[in-house]
Amino acid sequence: MLRLILFAIGSCFLQMPVHSQVCGGSLGDPVLKMTFGRGPTGPIIPPSSKTGLSYSGSPCVRDGQFSLATFFFGCSPTIWYSPLAGDHTGNSSVAESLGYFMMVNADIPGKVIYQDTVSGLCGNTNYEFAAWIMNAVKDSSCGFNSIKPNLIFRIETVNGVVIKEQSSGDIPTEIDTRKWVQKGTCFMTPIGSTAVVLKIINNAPGGCGNDFALDDITLRPGGAATVSTSVNGQTNTFFDICENLQTDLNMIASISGLNNPQMQWQESLDSGKTWRDIVGETGLEYIRKSSAGGGFQYRIMVAETGNFGSTACRVASEPTVVNINPIAPKLSVNNVAACTGINVTLDAPLGTAFQYLWTGPNQYQDISSNAVISKVKFQDSGYYRVRITTDVGCLAIDSIYVTVNPGVNLQLPVAVTTCEGLGVTLTANGGTAYQWSPSTGLSNATIANPIANPSDTTTYTVKVQNQFGCRDSGRVEVQVWKKPLVSAGKDKSIASGETVQLDGTISGNYSSFQWSPTSFILNPTSIIPSVQPTQSIQYILTGISSFGCGNYSDTVLVNVFQELIIPNAFSPNGDGINDQWKVRGLETYPDAVVSIFNRYGQSIFKQKGISVAWDGKRNGQSLPIGTYYYMIELNNGYAPVSGSILLIR
Repeated sequence: MLRLILFAIGSCFLQMPVHSQVCGGSLGDPVLKMTFGRGPTGPIIPPSSKTGLSYSGSPCVRDGQFSLATFFFGCSPTIWYSPLAGDHTGNSSVAESLGYFMMVNADIPGKVIYQDTVSGLCGNTNYEFAAWIMNAVKDSSCGFNSIKPNLIFRIETVNGVVIKEQSSGDIPTEIDTRKWVQKGTCFMTPIGSTAVVLKIINNAPGGCGNDFALDDITLRPGGAATVSTSVNGQTNTFFDICENLQTDLNMIASISGLNNPQMQWQESLDSGKTWRDIVGETGLEYIRKSSAGGGFQYRIMVAETGNFGSTACRVASEPTVVNINPIAPKLSVNNVAACTGINVTLDAPLGTAFQYLWTGPNQYQDISSNAVISKVKFQDSGYYRVRITTDVGCLAIDSIYVTVNPGVNLQLPVAVTTCEGLGVTLTANGGTAYQWSPSTGLSNATIANPIANPSDTTTYTVKVQNQFGCRDSGRVEVQVWKKPLVSAGKDKSIASGETVQLDGTISGNYSSFQWSPTSFILNPTSIIPSVQPTQSIQYILTGISSFGCGNYSDTVLVNVFQELIIPNAFSPNGDGINDQWKVRGLETYPDAVVSIFNRYGQSIFKQKGISVAWDGKRNGQSLPIGTYYYMIELNNGYAPVSGSILLIR
């Protein structure tokens, strides 16, 4: 299939280059092209030898000055267009791609705006000297009567002899926007002349107006000879061809205006930026054979036989653009194993503006790139074909065979419960391989019925696969009933007759609690009861699980300090009566320290403990009858107790 597309439609690979010209006939590549620079590498500032104007570093130029920039803003906004953005080929939306242009505030007629000397030309050969010009002055400026730019294009020999001179005429203002126009002239070099001087000269007075932009000054061979081509008998210069439907393209050139032409076919692979000679193709006819996809341009270069060796003397045909458009890529897979009950997606390669048509068993159709077969059944097995049409109409057909296997029928409880510390069996079935996650708390994560013993409520996921590779997954929650965490609180100490509150707490899952024994508990149904025991006692707090997960207890000691009964005399004479000095009730003061002193303050006895007995001796020797003194340090927050003891025999 060979499809011809109008140039205005364009192509996804490259676009047909457009060359404006002021001369008739065919043109060659520029011998001179002054663009004034582009993007971050510019600008190219003409030296004083090439212009009679003075360079201004400021974009806002005064009379007799020029400046270079990618755009001008705020300069004489009531007179100039503002902003002036981008050169005549620039893209004003991307600052880096903007080309520089020369902004001129012309003043004196006859002043050279730009000049250059070009050598390496051919004598007796036609050339085009041209430039792009834009009137920067608004139509409404200067009372609608601004001075219009008018330029002279002059070509001289290097000795100053004028070869050709032509006026651009007035460059008009525009009503609402800027406009680039190309002006120039055609000329023929004298016989034997290989160099010329090109000049662009101001031809209008200064004053309100005569402000303009200048860009892309070119000298190109051409203007007399005409070169054209046809392809397979057609004059079209743009061909859009599908890669799988290529045929040979027979390109034939037609040349007029040359006496003895020599020619060379050329090819470009980068949209006309660079060209290479096609080896051996030096006749009027070139046959292009099939190739891989891509964008190609072809042209024929011609010149008089004696001048062909110089590229400055050649003219070229308009390029013929050939786009070899690839068809859609093949499907990534051609076989799919599916499982009953699931959705199967058939993926086709993606492309800009691709169109799809899927067909298959049971009158299946879909126009998506990723067609879906919903909840496949055994009868959905078979070939599924897809027609893919690319954005330029290239058609490809491919297919996938879908095999439907029995799916996994996973059966799994939604939730199970267990007591903390007690395992519970999880049960899954319907496959041949299992994988549980997380593995924490499981006896084995790769079997159908592992024992789960997590410390907290946990949701387990199981992935199941059968012998056909079909998979399914499910989740089961293991709810863990926490055992009661019981604390009876810290041990307490009180004096006999005092009341103290117990600090009981219970967390976790419990239904009730109880204190035991209930003796001396003022409010036994409270978790923090008040107690008033008459002697030291242990209380037990028991939490009863809500779900039969056992009972848990903790114990607290309430130590009751009894009143001390301290003898004030004793008779250690061995008669078995009052032979020792003992303090009753001291057993309730486990940290008490008892010290005894003589009347001189000397320590004669010291003992710690709940059972203290003094036999009236010091270091095994009986002490004489007399009065002695005691001090009992209780070490429980109460003040020490002291007094005297009469030792008699």
